[in-house]
Amino acid sequence: TNLHQDHHLTVWQKSLDGVVFVADSQAMRVEANLMAWSDFFEARTGLVFDGDLGVLENALNNGSYPVCPVVFQINKRDLPTAVDVNELRKVLDPKERHPWFESCALDEPLNLGVSQALGSCFQACLSPWFDDLATS
Repeated sequence: TNLHQDHHLTVWQKSLDGVVFVADSQAMRVEANLMAWSDFFEARTGLVFDGDLGVLENALNNGSYPVCPVVFQINKRDLPTAVDVNELRKVLDPKERHPWFESCALDEPLNLGVSQALGSCFQACLSPWFDDLATS
């Protein structure tokens, strides 16, 4: 990303409520997915990605930085070059902390993954508000 994109990425991340991270299933895009995921953490925490995603995840989860719900949408599942979902999870979410939904544009059962991912993220974002209403 260039400096202009980095600035905008940082600005919007300071006020976001949730993230649907759309990862490309193609084998040739695994590294790009990891770099985009690490860019998200770097912008969110100010920490520099050194190859250990666990360090960045720990920083987000120790309460020092704003936490928001994250949902993975794994796209292009219908392509013959699609990597196994478990392989992508090992790279992007090795501790399995986030919900995952498979999707593609053309395959009827899988095209529901987009709405499932959004619905899961909305539910995670709104549940603290509903919890507060229930206790007040």
